[in-house]
Amino acid sequence: MEQTQNRFEETEALDSLDIRDEIAKYLRYWPWLILSVVIALSAAFLYVRYTPNIYKSSTRIIIKDSKNPSEEEAILSNMGFQSGTASTNLENELAIFKSRRIMYSVVEALDLHVQYFAEGQFNNIEIYDHLSLVKLEYISGDEFTNLLRISFENNQVSILDTETEKVYKTNFGEPVTIANSTLLVSKQTEKDSGAILAKSFSKEFIASELRSRLNISTQEGSSIIQLTITDKISERGQDILNQLVDEYNKDAIEDNNLIAENTSKFINERLSVINNELDSVELNIENFKERNGLINIESEAQSFVSRSNQYEEQLNQLETQMILAEALKDEIDDMSTELLPANLGFDAGGINQLTGSYNQLVAERNKILAGSSEKNPLVKELNSQIETLKKNLNESLDRFLSNTKLAINEIEQKIDKIDSKISNVPSKEREFRNVSREQSIKESLFLFLLQRREENSISYGVETPKAKVVDRAFSLGIVSPSSLSVFVGAGFLGFLIPIMIIFGVNYFDNKIKSKRDIEKLVKNTPVLGEIPTVDKGESGLIQIHDRSVLAEAFRILTTSMQYVLAGIQNRSKDNTTIYVTSTVKGEGKTFTAFNLALTLCEGNNSVLIVGADLRNPQLQRYEEGAKVLKGVSDFIVSEDESIKNYINQSKLHPNLSIVTSGSIPPNPSELLKNYKIDSMFKELKGLYDYVIVDTAPAMLVADTFLINRFADLTLYVARAGYTEKNLLNFALEAKQSGKLSNVSFVLNDVKMSNFGYYGNKYGYTYAAEDNDKRKGLISRFKK
Repeated sequence: MEQTQNRFEETEALDSLDIRDEIAKYLRYWPWLILSVVIALSAAFLYVRYTPNIYKSSTRIIIKDSKNPSEEEAILSNMGFQSGTASTNLENELAIFKSRRIMYSVVEALDLHVQYFAEGQFNNIEIYDHLSLVKLEYISGDEFTNLLRISFENNQVSILDTETEKVYKTNFGEPVTIANSTLLVSKQTEKDSGAILAKSFSKEFIASELRSRLNISTQEGSSIIQLTITDKISERGQDILNQLVDEYNKDAIEDNNLIAENTSKFINERLSVINNELDSVELNIENFKERNGLINIESEAQSFVSRSNQYEEQLNQLETQMILAEALKDEIDDMSTELLPANLGFDAGGINQLTGSYNQLVAERNKILAGSSEKNPLVKELNSQIETLKKNLNESLDRFLSNTKLAINEIEQKIDKIDSKISNVPSKEREFRNVSREQSIKESLFLFLLQRREENSISYGVETPKAKVVDRAFSLGIVSPSSLSVFVGAGFLGFLIPIMIIFGVNYFDNKIKSKRDIEKLVKNTPVLGEIPTVDKGESGLIQIHDRSVLAEAFRILTTSMQYVLAGIQNRSKDNTTIYVTSTVKGEGKTFTAFNLALTLCEGNNSVLIVGADLRNPQLQRYEEGAKVLKGVSDFIVSEDESIKNYINQSKLHPNLSIVTSGSIPPNPSELLKNYKIDSMFKELKGLYDYVIVDTAPAMLVADTFLINRFADLTLYVARAGYTEKNLLNFALEAKQSGKLSNVSFVLNDVKMSNFGYYGNKYGYTYAAEDNDKRKGLISRFKK
């Protein structure tokens, strides 16, 4: 149980360490993080400073319905007049508000297609036309879309086309021709001089752009509509909404007037026909009376006549209704989808209601069709509804005519019975009654139509708006840019972008960067030391009594190496052979071998460095004159039994000796298999406290594997920022297979930002050394 707890605590500690390491990867770039945030916040400041504010304006209206008539409509209804307006379809009304036709009318009414700007230092500032110095109007021709600079002094106007640089001169109120356009500039201010920019746009473009910024919402269960729009100028947004409501009401009033006009036309036509018929009937009565000398009806028939008159009055009303119904039916059959005459006063209320609904659908269809085509789904739906209503109206009229005929027949039968009872009335008087009855019918119909025409004229004169304003347009304030959101977003992005860049670089970087990288990839193999980067211009070798960071790193390496050597069994305690190798060329094994030898010399140890890389010798880079010295390859092919004649004193330190690799042979591997190699290393081990062997790259050639059996310790050098992580698998496999013995890692060329020992992390250095002076901010950025 205790072991399990210990393992858990160890795992938790490692996880915590990993988190700290990951955070450290980003914190080491803190200057870049701060710089990125500062740049982002500066960009946000400029954006907020120079981006025009966007304002939101709103208005609320109520769409009136016949079910909830207005005060004016209620008065007309009490007088016996009908408004002719059927129930309102709210979705159709919303479509009208969003239509191009209505918005185009708004653009024309407010002259929104011409925009004015005041010149600014960095960008031009748009101003509303009533605040500008001048007003630009297009009289004829195509609208000129180039940006114009209009300046004036007293009454003289100068117009500059900013694209062609051409200047036009004119006076206020006088037309001027630019390209194919005739313009008129009028003065809007009392100033004697000034300048302003003006640009014209297509009215269709502005209308479409306004439609895209208009938002319409409704309250469920009510006919309240809220209209909102965004605009760079608050006053203009409010004017657009108010004008939009006005244009909607004008459109609705025009629809009602159109219905009234059609009704008036129908009534006038019928009055003209009936007037002619009435004249003819009256002339017949006059002639009849003159021929027969009839003046008064016989007194004995008065009682029957009174009853007969009642029936005749009913008969007149029914025949009037029948004539109107037949006329309306003929009107329906002779038209396609035009408006029908309304408010004809049928006793059957269904006909009046169907007529009003039919006219409303036709008006809605025509409005939508004005800005669309027959293929519009909404137009198709309205056409379908119109045909259905027309069919229902025809059926209602047929039923009405049938019922009316039955009623007429019934009353005529009653009249016949009464006529039979007044048999003593002279036949000529009865004939007169037939003629006078026809006159009465015509007179009733004529008076009825006159009354309806007057009612229709009154209805036509009352312009009741369809949309009642609840709240006139008002500003809801600035909606963008939101300073707080912009600054918060910019700060977040300024911090996130470098974090993502660092993450991406680290994620795709397959190079070893630090000691921790090796420890994660290769378990149970110690990393004895980290060698810092040597700046350009500095010596790559440790000097006597050197107190630089490089010297301290190698002292730590030798100290760690002693602990490892102490744990190796079956080796000589007095003499040690250390092999220095790497995976590929360029990882710094020769540099490491030389400085390791120089560091071991500081302890009064006798040290020998041997060049065992016969293919690409590198010791001459550090030892002056070593290139001409005979070495290992020369000893193997010679008849000498001892290596002593090939040992030379190094010029770098009195305790350091050197055996170069010698002449480059054609068969290095064969030479390293020679029996003299064994005797050479045994002899050298007996002569020196430490023998440092600089070998060939282990992955490229097999030379190192051939002689590694003589190594007490193998230092495997990896280079930070150069050695790929997957190459460490080769070292691990070589160790596990026994090709390399007692392997420990050394990480070379480590940047100070990735350094792991106390001298860097805690700043514990020699204050007297010039190369340990504090670095400036720019130097930190370079790290």
